[in-house]
Amino acid sequence: MNTDERTALEKSLDIALSMKGINRKQLATKMECTGAYITKIMTDGRMSLNSLVRVCNALDIKVWEFIKLGEE
Repeated sequence: MNTDERTALEKSLDIALSMKGINRKQLATKMECTGAYITKIMTDGRMSLNSLVRVCNALDIKVWEFIKLGEE
């Protein structure tokens, strides 16, 4: 998959992780889930509102800020 094919959520996650200085595995630990779960919700190109809130809480970022990261 090239950069143009990535979803806004994938972009948001990558930017947020970079800003926080953590990787997906560390995020999974913070969320008390598996790395495979993080990969799945991001490669599907969609996630439930509950998952989005859990990601944002783990990253200590507001949902609107997270979404905005992938749109820029």
